[in-house]
Amino acid sequence: MKKNIGLFLVSFVLLFAGCSSEPEENSNNDEPIAEQTRIAIETLFDETRFPSDTVLNLLHELNICDPNQLNLNNADTPACDPKFFKLFTFEDGKSMHDSFLLLARAGTHGYGLRRLYVFQRVNDQLVQVNRFMANLIEKRKTQSGTWDLILRFTDGEQNFFNCLYSWKEGKYQFKKVEQINDSDVKAEFQDEMNIEISQLILKNGMEI
Repeated sequence: MKKNIGLFLVSFVLLFAGCSSEPEENSNNDEPIAEQTRIAIETLFDETRFPSDTVLNLLHELNICDPNQLNLNNADTPACDPKFFKLFTFEDGKSMHDSFLLLARAGTHGYGLRRLYVFQRVNDQLVQVNRFMANLIEKRKTQSGTWDLILRFTDGEQNFFNCLYSWKEGKYQFKKVEQINDSDVKAEFQDEMNIEISQLILKNGMEI
């Protein structure tokens, strides 16, 4: 990651982030966040087995891991093992067979940061609709049945920012930045910071 990202965040966090007396903006126009179901997510990659054969079958279908790999210390050619991968649902009423989130551990395939993939099945084929260099830290239930996501991005310089993504037009799209270094973005600077952070994410290849 480019080092100028760190300088950018350091210069802005003190100006634009802090405790705000304003209520949180809705992630959906018709549904206050306070009424949503929130699921905080902490992934340690410390499980010894997947919760079902479905998860393993999906990894094999994606060809993202080596089913013959026995060395669990080889992250460059990872085994199909929960040490490297974690799957989540993001659509109510949909089987994981048809749509899911895939979180890959930092170091997997040589990437220094965690990666989050969004897959949907189209014409019986799994299609990648999003890819983020970010950690999934929260899901929020919405009336649409597709969960909002809170993604945590980092600049590699000990700065990080938590962003809300909502499902729109067949993929997850940036909604707003909620926190920088665990400080809430001040309401009066929300629009400006949304533009700056969303451009920063795209410019540095953290969202595809």
